[in-house]
Amino acid sequence: MFHLDVKPETRETELYENADYLTFWQGVQQQKLDELEQHLVRQMLHLPSRRLLDVGCGYGRLLDAYLAQSTEVVLLDSSHSLLQQAYVRTGGRALCLACDLHHLPFPAGVFDQVMMVRVFHHLPDSVAALTELGRVLGPGGNLLFSYCNKKNLERVLRWLLGKNPYHPFRREPAWVWEIFYMHHPRQVDADLQTAGFSLQSVRGAGVVDKLAGILGRVGRRFPPGAALAPLLGRLALAPWIFCDARRSGEAAPLPETPIADQLICPTCQCRLEHLAEGRRCPQCDKFFALQAGVLNFL
Repeated sequence: MFHLDVKPETRETELYENADYLTFWQGVQQQKLDELEQHLVRQMLHLPSRRLLDVGCGYGRLLDAYLAQSTEVVLLDSSHSLLQQAYVRTGGRALCLACDLHHLPFPAGVFDQVMMVRVFHHLPDSVAALTELGRVLGPGGNLLFSYCNKKNLERVLRWLLGKNPYHPFRREPAWVWEIFYMHHPRQVDADLQTAGFSLQSVRGAGVVDKLAGILGRVGRRFPPGAALAPLLGRLALAPWIFCDARRSGEAAPLPETPIADQLICPTCQCRLEHLAEGRRCPQCDKFFALQAGVLNFL
């Protein structure tokens, strides 16, 4: 697990500022997990995409899975430092925004694909977040996201042995550490329905990589576990569950205007003026600066 040195005064939006994720993903276990997650994103996204939003993109780890097959890409994170790395990795092609996913600066129905990998476990109010993502998705659009499964096999066994402080079969989220929650699959399904989504398919991750990490060099020869992912997802035995969910409604063409020209003020929803140094709201006069390729809405 990635360690965060969190001080009491640290804001949630600052959790991953200057985090060294490039180093984190170099270990044997992390490489195998990354290999599997790259495969799952390629398999579960509905590509090609007209306009794709990657929420919590970090330094752009999963870009190779979708960038070439997406006409427009928007990268969103709360960390300026990670977003700047992602901007460079796209060659300046993507629109990069530092903002709160609960108050997205987009009109309704402007994306056909939204993905959110390794973010859901940081959300205290998952329904509110899913509802906001559903708002910016066009009807019939797809949301791909992952969550930490509180009833995975290891957690169940630890509970049976009296070493797990929370009940893995109860549907309420389990607080684990700092800002990290585990979720029950049935509750996630219910939250999706509340937010206007229907679950299409699931995959499981986080099993084979652990074995590979224990074995070290030998583990590098292991397959990533793609063949097991559908079964581990259906049985909800894996630590991480990937979900493909469909937004309710009849699919319709997306607005043709480039997404960079559709940005709205997250406070008053007024269309923003496009300036060389950033964006300005003509109604409430708020200014959102552009720095090193990243628009700051925080």
